[in-house]
Amino acid sequence: MSRTLAATLVLAASVAIPPGVASLAPAESANAVLWLGLLVQLGWLGLALGGGLLTEQPIPVAMGWVRGRLPALAWLPAMLGFLLASAGVHQLLVELELRDLGQLAEIDRSLRDSRPSAPWLAPLVAGLLPGLAEETLFRGFVLGRLRRVTGPLLAVVVSAAAFGVVHYDWIHGGAAFVLGLYLGTLALLSRSIWPCVLAHAGNNLMGVIAIQSAPGAEATGVALHPAWALGLSALLLLGTALFVRRRERHRSLRGEPPAPPLGETLDPEHPGDR
Repeated sequence: MSRTLAATLVLAASVAIPPGVASLAPAESANAVLWLGLLVQLGWLGLALGGGLLTEQPIPVAMGWVRGRLPALAWLPAMLGFLLASAGVHQLLVELELRDLGQLAEIDRSLRDSRPSAPWLAPLVAGLLPGLAEETLFRGFVLGRLRRVTGPLLAVVVSAAAFGVVHYDWIHGGAAFVLGLYLGTLALLSRSIWPCVLAHAGNNLMGVIAIQSAPGAEATGVALHPAWALGLSALLLLGTALFVRRRERHRSLRGEPPAPPLGETLDPEHPGDR
């Protein structure tokens, strides 16, 4: 089977199957929102894979599923920075009295109600799966393609905007846009989406556990002023950028080739579609 035909089948399934299956789910079920979320996440993953098949790159390269140029220990401060950014955005929404409105409030209710009947569903759908599916699509495929066309800065902004738009309402979408800026920058610095996947999944999973461990309470974040949390987050991301720059300089002095940019490979057999 050719890659084009495989991509067509994957893309068609990603678009057609989730709405069809969702229409069969009982609308009054406490888990209906989470089941729909599961289908949406699988749809995002399918769109990314289908798009990757249309490129000349190996699928792991097109998706950003590569080792990158950050050593594993350097992932930790970058991931901590994302947790601080998320906590800062959360606390800002709380102070503006927006946290209990719109889609975020609906997600909180679904997470609380899902625990008795399907304890595994919420951690999977709202915790782990978005880290893989959304990062593969928005930081792997979309950001990797945009970087070639628009340059890194605009690519981060546009991919973050797309990430915000698919979160549907302006409160959730605005928060997703801010966090998407951090994740997009981290993906370009690391030249891999794996630090983003772990940070995103870990953040979501901690939120799920916090809500389900106290189902009668509202979701709460770290007791840190938003400005402090976001400022510390920016400093950790800046530190990651400086570390990457220094590491690349040392590689150059040793005569080693630079790591390929996100979404590309230095393999001459897979030159890509530049």
